Amino acid sequence: MTLWDFAVAFYDQPGVAPACLGLQDRCDADVVGLMFAAWTGFELGVRMTPEDFAQARRHVQAWRDHVVIPLRQVRREMKGKALSSFHPSSSPLRDKLKALELEAEKLQLEALEGWAATRFPGNAAQASATLGLDNMGAFLQEQMNMTEYGAQSAISRELVDGLRRLEVGASKPI
Repeated sequence: MTLWDFAVAFYDQPGVAPACLGLQDRCDADVVGLMFAAWTGFELGVRMTPEDFAQARRHVQAWRDHVVIPLRQVRREMKGKALSSFHPSSSPLRDKLKALELEAEKLQLEALEGWAATRFPGNAAQASATLGLDNMGAFLQEQMNMTEYGAQSAISRELVDGLRRLEVGASKPI
């Protein structure tokens, strides 16, 4: 499964979208990076190291900083009270920005997938939801300097359940 297909399927699991957006809003978590971390364990069977996360982040940092985040900031500003009522036609423009932000995130995921293809030989026999969850915890620790307990606590039940449901649906052993 491609990283994009994984991200869409995982995000569509009940409770996952609000959990991801909550991490993004409360902790400034990079949800694209979190999806990548989960995918490398779930699909590739790779246990990510802090150096892996740092290299992956460097690979997409300029794109994220100069394209994804500014699009998100403008879209969110337009949702605020001061701009949401500016003009009746501002809502369709905000929807277009949201679509552009999603396209920019898709390109970021594709870049990460390409990076992973050159970095990891893959070990699909070891791929599992458990390894995906471990990578998500390690990513949060590395990205936000969380303790192991803090990172594991940030991974909500919805994220755990969503990845487990995706695993069962993909006919992989739990």
